[in-house]
Amino acid sequence: MPKNISNQNKQSNKQSNKQSTAEDELLNFYINENKNIKSEIDVEQSTPLAETLKNKKKEQLTLKLKNAILQKNNMRFRPDKKLINEQTEQIQNMMKHPKMTQQILELYVKAVASDMTKTLPTPIEIFDNVDQYKKQYYQYILELLNKIKEEKLDISHLNRLLDNPYGHYISKCIECPLNPFKN
Repeated sequence: MPKNISNQNKQSNKQSNKQSTAEDELLNFYINENKNIKSEIDVEQSTPLAETLKNKKKEQLTLKLKNAILQKNNMRFRPDKKLINEQTEQIQNMMKHPKMTQQILELYVKAVASDMTKTLPTPIEIFDNVDQYKKQYYQYILELLNKIKEEKLDISHLNRLLDNPYGHYISKCIECPLNPFKN
C-alpha cells in the first residue's frame, strides 16, 4: 500500500510540474513577444523616465498575463461544478425508476423553473405515493374551480388555468388527464 501511495504522489507531482512548466513556457513566450514590440519611445531617446515607463508597462503586461492564466486554471475548479454533478446524479437516479420517462423529466424541469414558490415533489416521490398526490392535484383543481366561481367566470376557464407546467407535470406523473372533469 505505501508504495502505491508514493507512486500516486510521484505521478501527481509530475503532472503538476508539467502543468507549471507549460504555464511558465507560455508566460515566457508572451514576455519575449512583448520585448520584441517596438515601444513608442525610440531607443535612441532613452532617458531614465522612458526606461521606467517601459519597465512599468512590461510589468503591467506580465501581471495581466499571469492573471489571465490563473483565471483559466481556476475555471476548471468552479464551485458550481459540484452542484452540477449532484443534479446529474439526481437525474440519473430518477431515470432508473421504471415509470420514469424523458418527457416526465422535461416537464419536471419546466415546472421547477416556472414556479419557484412551490416545492415540487420529485417524480420518484410521486410514483411512490400516487394516491396522496392525486388527492393534492384534485384539491388544486377544486381551488381553481372556487377561484373561477368567485370571479364569476365560465367553467371553460379551468382548462386555461390548468394549462401550466405544474399541471402538465403532476397530471403526467399520476397518469391523470389534465382536466379530469372535462366532458
